[in-house]
Amino acid sequence: MTLQFTEDLLTGFSIIDEKHKMFIEKFNVLLDSFRTNSSEEVIDPFFDFLTKYVKEHFLEEETLMFKYAYSGYGQHKIEHQHISEKLGKIKDEYSISGANMSNVTQMTEFLLRWFIDHIKRSDMQYKAYIEKKAKPAAN
Repeated sequence: MTLQFTEDLLTGFSIIDEKHKMFIEKFNVLLDSFRTNSSEEVIDPFFDFLTKYVKEHFLEEETLMFKYAYSGYGQHKIEHQHISEKLGKIKDEYSISGANMSNVTQMTEFLLRWFIDHIKRSDMQYKAYIEKKAKPAAN
């Protein structure tokens, strides 16, 4: 199984879409490492990437929402905080018990569910709002 970037994941904001594509690329490397039993070599760098990705990407999204006075900004920011906390817990569990099947399954399922659900639900809400707000009024 691999994750694919499809049109229904496009937000229309290139900086956001490029980051989403980057996540998919790194996530697929992680998935491939589980199939080839090389996950020990990939997980630590993936967590390093993920920590930086989440911090930068969430800030970019929040800056965009703030710029356009998105009415769901506060809730979206809370979502980002919850995601960051959950990822921190997963990383801590991995640090304590290693790459056992339970941790790997929990991590990949969470990442996949978060990524797809968050984009298709939350990101598409701010996309629609910003597109409407940014569209010039017809004369």
